[in-house]
Amino acid sequence: AGVALSKLSNFTPQQLGNMAWSESTLAIRHEPLMSAIAAAALPRMWQFASQNLGNTAWSYALLVIANFPLLDAISGQALRIICDFRQQELTNMAWS
Repeated sequence: AGVALSKLSNFTPQQLGNMAWSESTLAIRHEPLMSAIAAAALPRMWQFASQNLGNTAWSYALLVIANFPLLDAISGQALRIICDFRQQELTNMAWS
C-alpha cells in the first residue's frame, strides 16, 4: 500500500477504480489508501467512465467506507453519463 500511496496522483480513473476494487475484493480495509484513492479521484471524477464509477462505488460500499464527498461526486458523474452504463455497472451502483 505504501508504494501505491506515493503514485496515486499519476493513476488513471481506471487504475484508481481497479485499486479500490482490489482492496475490497481481498477484504482489505486500508483506510489511508482508500482515503488517498478518494482524494486522487475527486478532481478527476469527470474523466470516470461508467465501469470506473461502478467499481469504485461498489468497493467503498463493500468495505463500509462512507466517503460522502466521493459518493456525491460518483453520483453526479453517474447522472451525467447514465446512458453509458451497462447492466453490471448499474447493478453495482444500485447495490452500493
